[in-house]
Amino acid sequence: MYSSPDETLRALEEVGYFADLKTATTVYLAGRIHRPIMLEGPAGSGKTELPSSVARAYRVPLLRLQCYQGINEEKAIGQYDRSLQEFYVLLMSKSDRDPDWAQIKREVTSRAYFMAGPLLEAIEQGLPCVLLIDEIDKVDYAFEAMLLELLSDWTLSIPKMGTVQATSIPHVFLTSNQERRLGETIIPAGSRAIGKITQADPSGLMNITFSSIEFPSGEAVPIEAVAADTSLDAIKGKVTGKQTGKSLMVRSLAGIGETAAMIVGAPSGNSTFSENDMLRMRMADNIGNAGDEQIMRLLTIQHIVVSVPAGTEIYLVFAKSQSVPPTHESTAAEGTTSVASTQ
Repeated sequence: MYSSPDETLRALEEVGYFADLKTATTVYLAGRIHRPIMLEGPAGSGKTELPSSVARAYRVPLLRLQCYQGINEEKAIGQYDRSLQEFYVLLMSKSDRDPDWAQIKREVTSRAYFMAGPLLEAIEQGLPCVLLIDEIDKVDYAFEAMLLELLSDWTLSIPKMGTVQATSIPHVFLTSNQERRLGETIIPAGSRAIGKITQADPSGLMNITFSSIEFPSGEAVPIEAVAADTSLDAIKGKVTGKQTGKSLMVRSLAGIGETAAMIVGAPSGNSTFSENDMLRMRMADNIGNAGDEQIMRLLTIQHIVVSVPAGTEIYLVFAKSQSVPPTHESTAAEGTTSVASTQ
């Protein structure tokens, strides 16, 4: 590590990388505060030359993690040496003493049986190094989250082993070909959006909401999304089973009957109520109540069936961003377009 931006600039020039003072200052400050440098640009624009030159200028090793679609933590962090684990278990099981299986389990899941990948190797160097994470825009959301843990806390979580703390902090460079904006989620081909129809009206307009996305790996991520057609309008289907005409007729007849009974049965203002007057008024009230009950009953049991043909293309419109993942940019379930199909 050089003591100033000017020294960093001269060191880069000595190894054949000619940059301006702004670039040298960025490299110097990133190394001082242990923050990564993001290099974006099209393929072949020379993004990887800067970290290579920094490694030569600082005279430290360059470790490279080449990213690609489908890369997992085993490729980046490392994995257990299964053949060595099996050999140790076999050796212990054939010993003269009764095997201590708890001790054997602790031993085979220790660091000695773990083959380090570029990320783990970089934080266990003991001395500074340059770590190049190339084409980070090709990784998925879960991999991004793992990298965030490393770059924020300088720790790595390894199953069965626990958390590994960095013994040295590398000088990190990340490159991107700008195939997607970082932080957005790629939905892989074969994923399924799980939702339901939550509302439909007599005109055929439907409200379809989605609550989760299931990835081909079996992982499910909660989402909040609604369906829209390819014009980004509400989904509209074919309506069958309506009874609104019958309901309207009953409503009209009930209203006429109630009004007629009230007019015919009501006593005049200067006469006294008789038993027949009270009977007619009670009948009028019953007619009105019966009509209202019938109307409400028909409205309650009215069945509206809204159907959408299979294969109808819809968009998923995400209503709220998720920290799940999510990942997963709102691309299509088919993986090639942003259009999904009803099944």
